[in-house]
Amino acid sequence: MCGWREALRVVRCAPLVAGLLVAAPANAETPAPPGPEADDPQFLTLILENDNYVPPRQDRHYTNGMALSYGFPRGRQPEWLRWLGRLAPLDAGAARREYDIAVGQNLYTPEAFTRSAPVPDDRPFAGWLYGEVSTTAHAPGTEERLALSLGVVGPAALGETTQKLLHDLTGDAKPRGWRNQLNDEPALLLRWRRSWFTPLANHGALESDLVSRVGLSVGNVVTEAGAGVLLRLGSALFERDVPQRLPPGLSGLSARFDSRAKRIDWSVFAGAQARAVLRNLFLDGNTFEESLSVDREVFVLDGSAGLALVFGQLSRPAMLSFTFVWRGKEFDGQREADKFGSAQISVQF
Repeated sequence: MCGWREALRVVRCAPLVAGLLVAAPANAETPAPPGPEADDPQFLTLILENDNYVPPRQDRHYTNGMALSYGFPRGRQPEWLRWLGRLAPLDAGAARREYDIAVGQNLYTPEAFTRSAPVPDDRPFAGWLYGEVSTTAHAPGTEERLALSLGVVGPAALGETTQKLLHDLTGDAKPRGWRNQLNDEPALLLRWRRSWFTPLANHGALESDLVSRVGLSVGNVVTEAGAGVLLRLGSALFERDVPQRLPPGLSGLSARFDSRAKRIDWSVFAGAQARAVLRNLFLDGNTFEESLSVDREVFVLDGSAGLALVFGQLSRPAMLSFTFVWRGKEFDGQREADKFGSAQISVQF
């Protein structure tokens, strides 16, 4: 029976192997999509989430997340990525389908993160390092995203290294309990989300709409289903569920934005969502080994509010956004709800 080191090597090589396996069928069976227009943009997006971005600035539970993604111009994605588009339920046509790749890391700690002894009544330390491929399709009034991530949870995810480095840079208290983190485990997550856009009012320079979402996540990282709504108000509301948030929870879909207007556009938004959680690795503990764990709540409520700005007049248009997130209690014995902030910058070039 192979050990975790061998399993981790398989996980790290999985994206390359998958690409080699599906490249030939994609070339043989899938006709080339219509050629993209010369001005089809590509996108680079950085998302940073941290519980120190909002008061009361406490390091606990979901304490930090970061991801860097690249969005291919339409019709110019690698051949090996097209198989993901064929799995997506919404058939919007190859010319209207977009593909992205990303790498990210999430960190989770108990509230008493400075204790070196195990904290049995709080969620365990855990790091999650992953790579993700995703496809987004658009039809009138609808957006859909399908994303597949492969990675690792445990010491190999380098959560301890990242948090200690961040705390050294900021002068915050040193975390001391990472020796009690979850064990190494390959991490698989498949996420599907669909959003519908319902216009509410249009008064010239002021628009409003309602974004309705449903989603499903399956994998040993998280298995859950959810639904939510988002009310938006702004100067120009395009049919994209922005800003994007990091996995695994149900959230915004898109890291891309519309910058056809050569001006600064703004939007404010607020929403709520409910999730039924059947499994959460960061609460239930390791799948195949004994580890620290807590009793997970099945139903979790989230609320969010924020602001997004699109700078369309720049030579390289950009979007900046900030979202305040209120997350209801996720496990039995949790003293209070969690709060964190999510910042996103996307550049079109």
